[in-house]
Amino acid sequence: MTFYSIGRNTKNNLFRSLVLLLDLCNEPVLLFDTRQNRILYATPRFCELSGYYLSELVKRAPDDILGGENITEFVEGSDRDLVLHSKSGNVISVVGRWMPLGLPEPWAVLRLTPGEDPSAMMQRWWLQVLESLGNLPRLFRQPTLEQAVWEALSAFARLFRVAYVGVYQAESRFPALRRMAWMGNEALFPETLPTTDLIRLAVGTIWVPGKRITTEVHRLARMQNLSYVVSAPIGYEQAMVGLLIVADWEKTPPPFLLEVTMLMASYIDLLIQHYLRNESMQIEKAIYERQNLIRTAIVENSHEGILILDTALLVEDLNATAEMMLGYARNEVVGHTVENILISPDRVMPALISASQGKSFPSLPGVTLHRRNGQSFPADLKILPVEREGEVQAVVVLINDISENEQIRAQTRQLEQRAFLGEFMGVFAHEVLNPLNGISTGLELLAARLGEDSPHRDLISRMEADCHRLGHQMEALKSLSKPYEPKQEPVDVGEVVSRLVERWRPRMARLKITSIVQVDENVPRVLGDWRALEQVFMNLISNAMDAMSQEGGVLSVRVKRNYSETLRPQVEITISDNGPGIPEEIRERIFQPFVTTKPHGTGLGLPITKRIITAHHGTIKVNSFPGGTVFHVFLPAIPEDEG
Repeated sequence: MTFYSIGRNTKNNLFRSLVLLLDLCNEPVLLFDTRQNRILYATPRFCELSGYYLSELVKRAPDDILGGENITEFVEGSDRDLVLHSKSGNVISVVGRWMPLGLPEPWAVLRLTPGEDPSAMMQRWWLQVLESLGNLPRLFRQPTLEQAVWEALSAFARLFRVAYVGVYQAESRFPALRRMAWMGNEALFPETLPTTDLIRLAVGTIWVPGKRITTEVHRLARMQNLSYVVSAPIGYEQAMVGLLIVADWEKTPPPFLLEVTMLMASYIDLLIQHYLRNESMQIEKAIYERQNLIRTAIVENSHEGILILDTALLVEDLNATAEMMLGYARNEVVGHTVENILISPDRVMPALISASQGKSFPSLPGVTLHRRNGQSFPADLKILPVEREGEVQAVVVLINDISENEQIRAQTRQLEQRAFLGEFMGVFAHEVLNPLNGISTGLELLAARLGEDSPHRDLISRMEADCHRLGHQMEALKSLSKPYEPKQEPVDVGEVVSRLVERWRPRMARLKITSIVQVDENVPRVLGDWRALEQVFMNLISNAMDAMSQEGGVLSVRVKRNYSETLRPQVEITISDNGPGIPEEIRERIFQPFVTTKPHGTGLGLPITKRIITAHHGTIKVNSFPGGTVFHVFLPAIPEDEG
């Protein structure tokens, strides 16, 4: 037996003692220096198993013959499957256990026991491959692409114990390959790789030291002193989407590493395409749902009635507007023929039949339709076929109820007529007043010449009264026909109303009318023309007195602050009487010109009253019933900080 000096005499003595002990164990054992990573001694059983002479083993690194495994990284006292490369080139499966000796020198022993037969080991490995392939379909059920790729790399790592395996993906918005997932030593390769590597590594490749460096991956492998790098493109030649990189410090790549790497790259490509397709489908689904939501909102909130018919002209759906127009609920008409829903004596059905054959009718104006209750209404229709690839899929009917438009047109014509009539009345009143004044003056002169005892005095007095009444009506017509802009000054409405009631009190006494005036404290003033407002309240009080002139009654006037009608504070003036009330047939028209309940009334007092109140930005309302009438006048109050 040959001994090799390793230093001082003490070390030699220790070394000899260990060698004798190891030879006695009669097992394949290596003694090695963990600091220098070299073999110090191998037992005869180890030399017999490996086929090496002791001289060929001493001073070699243990990982040279153990498949590149770094023994110092083993867990102390635990078993580890190893591959022993014999001198003859055979691969022997063994189980190794590493034990430090606890001596001052950094020495440790590795005891080997024979493992499985290589053929059995290869068979077991192929069973693992098949098991991994069988589990790959479940990767498509992972919630994210990153998690699915990580699971695929985990399956790969169970087949090959490598230092690094990672997936780099190309991104259109980023001019580089980004690392999506990895396992092993993260520091071996960076987060990004240049896109040129994807072009130069378009086929599966194994790079080992000594080969030409053509890519950044190869350059990094040489810098890290890696034993090999396996790369496989993800995707196909015209559409490569990434790279699968496998690297390790082992001296030689394991059998079938390139083939399995390329197979795994194909699976990862399927995963990427699957998840991209799913993402695209989710985006399209979200867009479709959003568009459908918008379409539903438009249909349901459209002012037009919408009916959707199939090609047999059966109702498939209708919106809420169509339900209100026609008087049918959706569940009552779906599945029924449209002929029973769109009832019309016009040309609707022929147009619908033509639309089901592909002809469009973008405008059918002035069609008469009938509601469920038999009431007819005018409408404009649009009948549009919905086609796909030249075939009609559905028919859409749009209904625009123009009865309101007809009412607006009628009201517009009425307003135009009233405007013309008002202008005409102004001119008429002016032309009548001139000769009327002459007639009135002539009657006054005639009455003065005839004297008080003339038998014609009574006739002249009646004629003068008629002239005075006619003149008053003409003045009212003139004031109603010309624009009115009130003067703006603070007005105490309570004082104006109280003064008017006091002025009318003698007449009220004669008519047996009791007056009650209530003005609340701290009622704000209003901005307006006190003379015009006095005319408003004089008209309302006078009308109330006339309503109670036959049997007497109670006139009630109240002035108070009001917040309920608008957000801005207002002054509310309430004038009520307990007369017979306004007849129901004219109650809605009481503020229109020439509408009156008095035998000799002009019908212009309330229209003028409303006109003045409107000019003051106020409102007037009336509540009337048998036994009484109440007028409510609302005028904007001056804010306290302005008053």
